Amino acid sequence: MDLDRSTMADWVGRSTALLEPLADEIGQIARRGKALFADDTPVKMKTPGHKKTKTARVWTYVRDERPWSGSSLR
Repeated sequence: MDLDRSTMADWVGRSTALLEPLADEIGQIARRGKALFADDTPVKMKTPGHKKTKTARVWTYVRDERPWSGSSLR
């Protein structure tokens, strides 16, 4: 099935609005930890109408207290 680009963009936009409360809660849980790990990953992104790619970035934040048996494991 072929879907128009604008239809896909609309669906993604609506999904982000519905998932925002969940993302906010996960962010609050991660920030409550004593340590926060961050990762900056470059990814190639195609630009519509162009043959070249651009570099986009994905930022990830993680709370992982397993190495020192932190409070989030209780």
